[in-house]
Amino acid sequence: MSRELSDLHPTARAKCTEFLNACIAAGHPVMVVQTYRSFEEQEALYAKGRGRPGPIVTYARGGESFHNYRCAWDVCFVDTKTGKLSWDGPWESVGEIAGRLGINWGGNFVHPDRPHFDYHPEESLKDLKDRAYIRQIT
Repeated sequence: MSRELSDLHPTARAKCTEFLNACIAAGHPVMVVQTYRSFEEQEALYAKGRGRPGPIVTYARGGESFHNYRCAWDVCFVDTKTGKLSWDGPWESVGEIAGRLGINWGGNFVHPDRPHFDYHPEESLKDLKDRAYIRQIT
């Protein structure tokens, strides 16, 4: 798994950078903690709480997450005084920032995933899966 912005698709990377800057400007410093995940890494996360110890952390199997196609990132909050990371913060506010920028926020999912954000203008998950499949067979 990666936390590098350079592992995002260039369009998603640019939007992620815009989002991070907007969050900082709004007084909500956040840090990207995950970007790209391979299908295998996604499957391992999916197994948590379903045969592997721990709570369920995702409802997406390998190939069913925008992380697998370099279009998604997860964030957490940074305490600027201590540098400590936290999952507690003004999620609704950063979700609104994302919405204004045209970014999808996981807080709006059926199973909310507040740290998750994705950007893939005019491309569905099916489009991305199909394109990945075509690359594999050619």
